Amino acid sequence: MLYNIVNKLEDKDFKYFIDYIKSSYWPEDIYKSKSKELPSWEDPPSEAKRIKQLKEKLEVIVNEVCDDQGGEYKVISGRNNVFEKKDIKIKFPFLNKYHIFFLAREYDFPYRDPRDNADNIFSLRVDTVNKIENCSKNLGNFNHFTNVVMAAARLIQYFNECDKIKAILSLVEISFIDNSKEFLSSLIYEKPDLRTFKIMLAAFYHDIGKTIVDHRHGMEGAFIVADHTTSALFQFDKIVKQYNNELSFEREDLLQISNFLYCHDSFGTLGTGESSYSILSEVISRIKRSSIRHQSNPSEHYNFCNKMLFDLWILNIADIIVSRNNKLEFQEEWLKKEKSDQVIEDFFCNTDGLNRIYDLVVSMNVLYRYNDGMYRDDQNKLEDIAQEEARINTAERLNRLISTTLRIAYLQNENINKRHLNNFEQIFSSGIIHNVVIRSIQSLNDPKEFFKRLSWIVSMDYALGFFTKIASRAFKVVEDDISNNNSLKTGWIISREAISYDYTDDFKEKMNAIFFLDNYCSIVVRILANLLFRERSIDQTSNIEFMDARERLINEKIDKIIGLEGPFRQNRAIEMILKTVFLY
Repeated sequence: MLYNIVNKLEDKDFKYFIDYIKSSYWPEDIYKSKSKELPSWEDPPSEAKRIKQLKEKLEVIVNEVCDDQGGEYKVISGRNNVFEKKDIKIKFPFLNKYHIFFLAREYDFPYRDPRDNADNIFSLRVDTVNKIENCSKNLGNFNHFTNVVMAAARLIQYFNECDKIKAILSLVEISFIDNSKEFLSSLIYEKPDLRTFKIMLAAFYHDIGKTIVDHRHGMEGAFIVADHTTSALFQFDKIVKQYNNELSFEREDLLQISNFLYCHDSFGTLGTGESSYSILSEVISRIKRSSIRHQSNPSEHYNFCNKMLFDLWILNIADIIVSRNNKLEFQEEWLKKEKSDQVIEDFFCNTDGLNRIYDLVVSMNVLYRYNDGMYRDDQNKLEDIAQEEARINTAERLNRLISTTLRIAYLQNENINKRHLNNFEQIFSSGIIHNVVIRSIQSLNDPKEFFKRLSWIVSMDYALGFFTKIASRAFKVVEDDISNNNSLKTGWIISREAISYDYTDDFKEKMNAIFFLDNYCSIVVRILANLLFRERSIDQTSNIEFMDARERLINEKIDKIIGLEGPFRQNRAIEMILKTVFLY
């Protein structure tokens, strides 16, 4: 299943594998066959007790299904791309987390007779024909999980030649790129092996932490996979031996997957500006520890680290590439090799893809500098190297954060009259944002200290949602101003007095977009400056948590932030509003 899916498969065989992977996430038919085990009452209890007893029984059924000796993992093997299912089923670890996750219904309905409503209790999707309406509340995640598995498999299939890796590395202009054949050959995926199996396991489990808590799912997922190692190791070792009896799955392999889950959003948040290169100190230190456990020969450590870093990047890219559009819908393009290759190539040619390639090369450079002297394990050295990269990257980091939030807000806001602000698409792909960011930083009282402090912020959790909300509101208010539907003047566009001049429409649209960008960049920088300078300099902040603030960011507060009277920002208002943002 997950082992052989990275082969060069016919599209029909690829789909054959994916169908089994889907059934591992949610074996709907098996659960429907358990309908007679659901509660039935001659004298039904209260509605609350009915719901409670049904949930308790469902947990028992999940344990029965997951403890079934038949197992959920289908061993699929073959030669010359002709695959067949063996009569071997093996238990697959941690599936109970997924099964409980997908059992969660849209509504906790107090069924009078659960057995008569088994379809509503066990079905994943809505089916109006069969009157199945109470589907899984996590259907979107089911699609996303499957999409990531498909994308990871296709990426592994894609990077099976040195020339393809060399081609993407050459897309970014940076001094450190090792284009030697030896280096490139160490990264390619030539055939299914333990290395590719671990990537596919990481793809399968990448968001398992969401079964615990969504906004800390990377950390939670790492804990789940690293725990209960004995039974999981036995099951994974039994699986790999079905493909190659000489293979063995060790504890270090399981911990490597745990590290992948812990860091699987790293390149994603680097690309959106929510994280700085300081995050690489955590990523690379985990990779190096893993290399020491795996490789007894010190000369092999560096090569192993590069492979593992590339593997983590592939996992990140799989997650990112399926999340750009229709994230929670099943993406059928991955089922066809020709289409999936085109999606991959298009991604790496656009700004998001190029940023991720750049981040990969930077991380390889940090790794190279840290491994200069294999027996030197001073974590401070690694932190200094990553911090240096983060400080240099500060303006680009804000560029990415501002570009991403503006693009999301612009595309999501269907009520915006695109005719008035249609120059935004051009501005997104130009260097204008970078220059505006630099100008906004230089307007602060202490730009040098701002660069230093922001570079120490490893992660700005949920900053994307926070600033997107401000951008979306600003679009709405400015649109009203342009359309003369708002009596207030925002100061974010050409003044109405100036409209009387004989400006062309193209000129006015361009100037409106640039004025908007100036104001929005200034607000983002000012908000971050307020947060960074509100504590004593001796206190070193590591994260900024925006989640609670986003929930409390009502329109009235945003109107205060964007300063409807004009471009002047009300510092006192911003300071008071940001009391709901937590530093830790």
